[in-house]
Amino acid sequence: MNNSKIINKVLVGKRIKQARHKKGYTQQELAELVGISSNFLGNIERGQKLPSIDTLIKISNELKITLDSIFTDSLDNIITEPIQIYYTDRQLVIMRNLIQTINENF
Repeated sequence: MNNSKIINKVLVGKRIKQARHKKGYTQQELAELVGISSNFLGNIERGQKLPSIDTLIKISNELKITLDSIFTDSLDNIITEPIQIYYTDRQLVIMRNLIQTINENF
């Protein structure tokens, strides 16, 4: 499964940027502490890239925040289940007749 479709990268980046500002780190400082480039951190903060789990853990450790706080409001929690519709035998007969009538006349 492609995680970029269920994780809002912009919100993840926003949370990381907010936490970085709160700690008083520049992008360069945090990037060095975590072991990534400042360009990559900038891409994360702008919501263009998602870091690996290892990098997320390093970021959360350096910023003294939980992973949960990074993902708050950023996950697509909408669960879609197919709607099952049940018809009575009488309804099915009516629908078949209607479809047959449409096919015969159009």
